[in-house]
Amino acid sequence: MQDFIKKYSRKTIRGIEVDFKVVEEPFSTAELCTDFEKGDCRYSADKCNYKHIMCNEPDECENKRCWYGHNRKRSVISDRRPIEGE
Repeated sequence: MQDFIKKYSRKTIRGIEVDFKVVEEPFSTAELCTDFEKGDCRYSADKCNYKHIMCNEPDECENKRCWYGHNRKRSVISDRRPIEGE
């Protein structure tokens, strides 16, 4: 999305300047897909009831408190997610 915005932002279409911005949507870790975290979700992002947000290092992430999406070949297993209110 960042590349799209850099490429097409501030373009003029029919005399109107178009400006795109990325707006980060706040979420809690409880909204993240636990299967996608392990690279095992059988649903696509638009069919799953939980959010699919990919980690920046999907293969080699060593952060045990990272609950974003990873690939199956990641060797580290994330810690259990904290339950809200704990």
